[in-house]
Amino acid sequence: MKSLKKRKEEFIKVLQKNRIPKRIVDAFAIVNQEDFFDEIYSDALYGTQPIPFAPGKTGDEPLTMARMIHYCGIKKDSHVLEIGTGSGYSTAILANLAKSVTTIEIDEELALLAKKRFFRLKLTNIRVFAGDGTDVDESLGLFNAAVIFAGCKKRPLLLLHVMKQDGVVVFPMGPAHQQQIALMLNHRDENVEGIFPVVFKEFCAFMPIAGIYG
Repeated sequence: MKSLKKRKEEFIKVLQKNRIPKRIVDAFAIVNQEDFFDEIYSDALYGTQPIPFAPGKTGDEPLTMARMIHYCGIKKDSHVLEIGTGSGYSTAILANLAKSVTTIEIDEELALLAKKRFFRLKLTNIRVFAGDGTDVDESLGLFNAAVIFAGCKKRPLLLLHVMKQDGVVVFPMGPAHQQQIALMLNHRDENVEGIFPVVFKEFCAFMPIAGIYG
């Protein structure tokens, strides 16, 4: 059995071979998966498949997660909204890229567990909320980017009212058997009445989001 250190090194090489930008690869290198997943799943750490973190729940496929984070275009001064905290692993990566991360998890127990992990790891630029992330209160502020780690059957238009001008929402779109990573810009296409442009990228697979978009 390879050591965690060796497996992590190989995992980072996989990201590099798939042309994930260096800044994002560095964020993955900083964050340890073992801080977010139970030790009974240690054999699955730093692999290419999703890792379970709760009964009936698994994390996101790492390469897909890296691509989605890349498409967010996060800068050091960005404020990022994440919907679907899960174990908190993706949140920690985002926190190493952005000025602040606001993460919303529909399962209150999972949100609390993630919050405890962030506190233990001294990640102080993360706000954690439990609730329906598809209808975000404007009191949370405006965001440069939003990423949804759950499948949507239609565009999450309600999120646009908390996005800054030309901000981007990255989400999986489509039925469970055929989803693609989608990018929706907070910028109206002047040639199409009332339509916000959406760009489709790689195919992916996520559990459906809870709420009106699932």
